[in-house]
Amino acid sequence: MIGTLDSDVTGVHAALYHLTSVAANDTNKAKVKALTDALQKRTTATTAAMKSVAKSGGFDDATRKMAADLHQLYETYLAAAGQVANMVQFDTATASVFMVQAQDAFDKFTAQGDALTSAVKKRAAALVTAMDEQARTARIIFV
Repeated sequence: MIGTLDSDVTGVHAALYHLTSVAANDTNKAKVKALTDALQKRTTATTAAMKSVAKSGGFDDATRKMAADLHQLYETYLAAAGQVANMVQFDTATASVFMVQAQDAFDKFTAQGDALTSAVKKRAAALVTAMDEQARTARIIFV
């Protein structure tokens, strides 16, 4: 789930950069509006994935906190990306300035996602190791 979410948010972020680039270099307002609408649809789908990750919560207190923090960072990123998408309609220079905040929020989100992914992988490895150890010490009893 985390990998899919990370991929989805990265796609949103790339679309946001594409939007700011087109808005800065193209005078066709309809094209900018179409890209903004497509970005909004993509963001809506990504929000559903984020809710799924947040709902899963994690397997212990530490990962539940990490998932909650990830959700908060996602909301921060959405707010920053929304500022860019709104401003690009009116002033591309200011939108570019807002893009710095969106990039910072994106970087924090991906760092938290990487940390959560790492914790999940470590837990999975520990479970496999424990099961392997139990299998080695198990005795077959015939009845």
